Amino acid sequence: MADGVGGVVTKKLMAEFGSPELLFTSNKSELSRVNKVVERNPEKIIEALKGFSDWDKVDQEIGRAEKLGFNILTLDDPGYPEPLLNIYNPPPVLYVKGSMVPEDALSIAIVGTRMPDRYGRTITETLSGGLAARGITIVSGHGARY
Repeated sequence: MADGVGGVVTKKLMAEFGSPELLFTSNKSELSRVNKVVERNPEKIIEALKGFSDWDKVDQEIGRAEKLGFNILTLDDPGYPEPLLNIYNPPPVLYVKGSMVPEDALSIAIVGTRMPDRYGRTITETLSGGLAARGITIVSGHGARY
């Protein structure tokens, strides 16, 4: 939620600082480490982190997710899927409903429009059904709709 801090920057910052708590509680001197990992506009990122104050919005998002039965995983969470950690631009936050088990390592996300036509629904059902029948976990690829 910090302005200008997307997935790639978050991954780099997490690798450098280790946790969101350490990142947000660092003073300006400690945040100078951002210069090591952020190529473009590190000063803007430092200001966005130090100036972030919308913690009520963060608390509301966490509360809404919990109310709906979602677990929120961040890049430093031991349950965050390792294959996602290894991509260039991993989602900084995952909303997980249900549980992830080792069998889910072989999985695929199906992403598309939220208002598919009949052909789109038919193809999606056929593909996802065939993949699931072969033991592949189907992961919803859309953002949390709540």
